[in-house]
Amino acid sequence: MRFLSSFFLLLASSNHVAAQSQTLFAEPIFGMIYDTRSVHFETAPDRLGQRCGLLRGKQWLYAYWKEEDTEFFVVNNKTSWLTGVGLVLRGSSCTEGTAEWVLSGEPDTWKDHKSVKFTEAVSLGLAKDLLRRYEAAFGGKKKFLEAVKPVGPPGEQMPVLQREFERFSTSP
Repeated sequence: MRFLSSFFLLLASSNHVAAQSQTLFAEPIFGMIYDTRSVHFETAPDRLGQRCGLLRGKQWLYAYWKEEDTEFFVVNNKTSWLTGVGLVLRGSSCTEGTAEWVLSGEPDTWKDHKSVKFTEAVSLGLAKDLLRRYEAAFGGKKKFLEAVKPVGPPGEQMPVLQREFERFSTSP
């Protein structure tokens, strides 16, 4: 998976100056390493850490969508053992999984998520929101597309995001 390649790239880059390595971070979707001094993702709501046991510390929000009484999130932080966490909040319950699970809507091998149902609208909403957030975090569409060029578009395991990325990258 892309997060493993990101992990190894981040590990390799850790030999750089200590101060600089503190600012490098692997994002969960494209497998890019970015510098947190120049790329700024929005902080996820504190309530996620209060309701979801896996989350610790500050979370960066990569994608969000709400449909009826259910909220879908893709988040990450520097202390997670897993690069990118997918969360589904409904009522008082929090279902945790991988970022790929939330973005693809496909069954996750990490956990049993049969109770969570994804619609095309959820997948499309998450994909569009993710691209909007990445564009803002990288300081514009051009800078985001330049950063993603070396690693390429999202993989086939996330077909809606792959399709929306193609539209996004070819539109003015």
